[in-house]
Amino acid sequence: MSYATLETDAVLGFPLTGIELIEASAGTGKTYTIANLYLRHIVAGRKVGEVLVVTFTIAATDELRGRIRARLFETLVLLERGRETKDAFLSALIERIREQGEQDRIIKRLRLAVRSMDEAAVYTIHSFCQRALTELAFNSGQQFQMEVLTDDRDLWRQAVQDWWRRKGYPLDSARSRLFSASLGGLDSFRKLLQPLLGPQQKRLLPEAGELDSVLARYDGMTPGLKALAEDWREDGERLKRILLQTKALSRAQKSPYHRDKLALALTVLDSWFDADEPAPPPDAFEVLTTNCIETNKLTKPDPELDDDFFLQCDQVRQELAHLQRDLRTAALSEAAAFARGEVREAKQQAQLLSFDDLLTEMRDALTRENGNALADSVREQFPVAMIDEFQDTDPVQYGIFRRLYLDQPDCGLIMIGDPKQAIYSFRGGDIFT
Repeated sequence: MSYATLETDAVLGFPLTGIELIEASAGTGKTYTIANLYLRHIVAGRKVGEVLVVTFTIAATDELRGRIRARLFETLVLLERGRETKDAFLSALIERIREQGEQDRIIKRLRLAVRSMDEAAVYTIHSFCQRALTELAFNSGQQFQMEVLTDDRDLWRQAVQDWWRRKGYPLDSARSRLFSASLGGLDSFRKLLQPLLGPQQKRLLPEAGELDSVLARYDGMTPGLKALAEDWREDGERLKRILLQTKALSRAQKSPYHRDKLALALTVLDSWFDADEPAPPPDAFEVLTTNCIETNKLTKPDPELDDDFFLQCDQVRQELAHLQRDLRTAALSEAAAFARGEVREAKQQAQLLSFDDLLTEMRDALTRENGNALADSVREQFPVAMIDEFQDTDPVQYGIFRRLYLDQPDCGLIMIGDPKQAIYSFRGGDIFT
């Protein structure tokens, strides 16, 4: 791997085939360089429809198209009228053209290019994938009449609600309370689930197994909860007296052992322990655990706070915390997989694709049975490509272009970007990795 500063001579000698990477910081003439490389492709004999330029917004495609056309036209005028220019790159390029006796031929190429700019392949990544999938539908495996859905959030929302109804509503009272305590309401669960939604499957760690298996683990906690309830009914008054009268616990306003808060918590616990069937412990259960006691202890010791009952409650608290963590993991994984399948089916029936689908479908189409034929067709149409704002290219997008252009000696892929401005850098990611 070699590095070079893109001054005039370097741009004039820059390889137009193979895989190349340009790091261009803001204000260093990135668009100027793209236009110059595009110009070199045209001078070398490429048609405007053969040079693929990909960026990430519609506004950027319009700007690039205008800048490229202006560059082609400026070069054409200089060649036709024999004028000089202060632009170092154009001056060197024109001098080379004249020395090689190629002026008349290049003028014809530039005239055709300027007139054909409406056919220029300057696209957003999504537009490129849409065109490739539809225009090459025989090889991509897509239907010809696919509609692009600009916003598919309603489909995902409906799918998540369907999963919630199917899983949450049939549960018995105890498991339903555990379900709600672990996941919150539907709106809270949807916020937790949001990062996992989309056509790309994501793996959530640590894995917890199937949701039904995790819920079944609550049955194993039932004997312990019943034993605690029996102990409370027999010895609850003594235990309450310890918590109410000890001088070793903080009674500050924020402490759960503040007189008013503790009295309310003990009332809730009396009602919970008296239930015929043990439900998952309420939040008030925390005041009975050694962890909470130790956290709110003052310096003065009290041996009565070391009672085995409080230790047993702490063990139940830890087991329940692990169970709820695993329940959340299992529910999120299962709900995401269910929603992905439901949304995919709904889109297929309605012949719809979202913007994200365009990328994943293009990637998947290149790996299927006709993937080689699809890649050949794309390369035949676009032998060379330039990817602008490459620092924000995700693995799916990079996988597409890697599949198309890597190890293709007669083709060219130039990636242009500024790692310092990558959205992944703003999120704390190491873009250089």
